[in-house]
Amino acid sequence: MPLRKTWFDRHFGQYQWIGWAICILAAFFYCYEYSLRITPSIISTSLRSHYGDLSLSSLGTLSSLYYWAYTPMQAVVGVSIDRYGPRHSLLMAILICIVGNYLFGATSNIYVAAIGRLLVGMGSAFAFVGALKLAAIWLPKKYFPFFSGLLMTVGMIAAIAGDYAMTWINLHWGWHSVIYSGSVIGLILFGIFILAVHEKSIPKTRQKKQTSLGFMYKTFWRLLTTPKYITVGLIGCFLSLSLIGFADMWGIPFLKTLYPNNELHNATI
Repeated sequence: MPLRKTWFDRHFGQYQWIGWAICILAAFFYCYEYSLRITPSIISTSLRSHYGDLSLSSLGTLSSLYYWAYTPMQAVVGVSIDRYGPRHSLLMAILICIVGNYLFGATSNIYVAAIGRLLVGMGSAFAFVGALKLAAIWLPKKYFPFFSGLLMTVGMIAAIAGDYAMTWINLHWGWHSVIYSGSVIGLILFGIFILAVHEKSIPKTRQKKQTSLGFMYKTFWRLLTTPKYITVGLIGCFLSLSLIGFADMWGIPFLKTLYPNNELHNATI
């Protein structure tokens, strides 16, 4: 069946580097959301003071709201991206992250901050899957495993660089500047996405299959009831548990207790 080509596809689809450029931009969103994920660990001391000597358990709960939204959203992200396309889904996700991040820093009400943290988790859930979807659309199949590994690599690099940069901003300009700079970067990324990220034409028959909610939920249920997939999921869970449960939130505060006079060094570690 002939393809109904988009304007972007007709004018730029023949250039192979376009696909790589689009996928790299999607990878930048993954880097961005990863930085938002670890922000509370950078400004933990300031957050506790801002909300009236917040307890460590309450701070941990506030930070963990990211995952309370991020985790269940994984069940609907794939459906949304297949139904509405990666471009529209990622644009919506970036906007949600911007709004959530701004609310988290602009309020003095901890409940509003909690809503902001939930929004950041919701938007962040689209980053990894959306980037992989764009790679599946734009890149040759032989490069998909390479891009998947590259995406994880740049996410870790973003965490390393983001830790240092946000710690420096926090030391020199305060924790509000950390939050607002994150929102500004998000707005810039949103503008670039509008101009540069587009979807490639795909056959109409394939589109119908992708947008079938019944097919997606049936597949999802089959994954939940297949032992080998559950085993793989549990292995992945335990492998990432130390990163998500400790390093993301408590890594830097823990190092501060060991090396209280060198915060930039702690961020580098």
